Amino acid sequence: MLPFIRSGLWCLSLCLVLSGCAVLTDSQVKNINAFATTTKAYSAFPSAVVKQYADLHRRVELLDATGQPDTALVFSQLERARATYNSNIDMAGKFDLSLQLLQQYGSLLAQLSSPDFVSDLSGPTTDLGGNLDHVIALYNKKVHPALPVSLGSDLSKLILLAGEKLTKRKQTKALKQFVLAADTLVQATAKNLADALDVGMQQLLSIDRDRWTRDARSMIASEMNGAPRGMTLRKYQGLQFYYDGVSDWQSAEDLRSQVMKAAASLAQAHAALVKAVREKKDLAGVIDETKQLITDVQPLGPILSKYIPLPKTFSL
Repeated sequence: MLPFIRSGLWCLSLCLVLSGCAVLTDSQVKNINAFATTTKAYSAFPSAVVKQYADLHRRVELLDATGQPDTALVFSQLERARATYNSNIDMAGKFDLSLQLLQQYGSLLAQLSSPDFVSDLSGPTTDLGGNLDHVIALYNKKVHPALPVSLGSDLSKLILLAGEKLTKRKQTKALKQFVLAADTLVQATAKNLADALDVGMQQLLSIDRDRWTRDARSMIASEMNGAPRGMTLRKYQGLQFYYDGVSDWQSAEDLRSQVMKAAASLAQAHAALVKAVREKKDLAGVIDETKQLITDVQPLGPILSKYIPLPKTFSL
């Protein structure tokens, strides 16, 4: 009888030890949190590329309008400018859907991987998961291939696996499943962003940049030829207009290129994260792919800050 009791106690002790073990190591959780934080920061930038292009294209249309020979053609050009601007802003909607997916995922992931994770998440998490389902449904209407329609609620349910009585094991178990289940979402949205910003957007920027440069030089030359000799405020304002415009076109291309590069890094970092969390092991710091993502996201803020939107009024 005694050996049986000893055996039973040994098995019970083993179960208790195993139940206390985390599914993920602390270093894996820290890697996930680093990825989540960077993803949330990145999601603010892709739609800015489209909005910059819309503003720059409007400048091209306005310059073209100044060269029209009569008033009717001028206003016709302005109507086209307005229509094109609105169309370009609408195009940002596709980006916004992808960004909402990434923002929702990054927020949930950061919440679940936080050391301050709290157990009472049923209300906000359920709402967030339902909202993610809604965004995915909208995304699937505009973007192919489609994502699983229940992905949002499925992901939020994984957080609730932590239950009312939070344990580190429950937290990391849910976190691991969350990362694995969401890889389809991350890969699809990152690819959608990268594809939209690739050759097509680059060509649009290049063509409009050439048009703007030609028209701006022509306008400035005309102004200078009719202006008095020597330094004048009109000449200075014209040259400043051209200088700032050249800088803005370059800033737009730099942002497009960097956002696209970061989108590729985002997909690679998440794929590496999935691979890393399949096994319970210590990681020596942040994995290289996440480091690259952080490196690619960091310049986006400074690049965007260089861009100066078209002022409401301008005088020469």
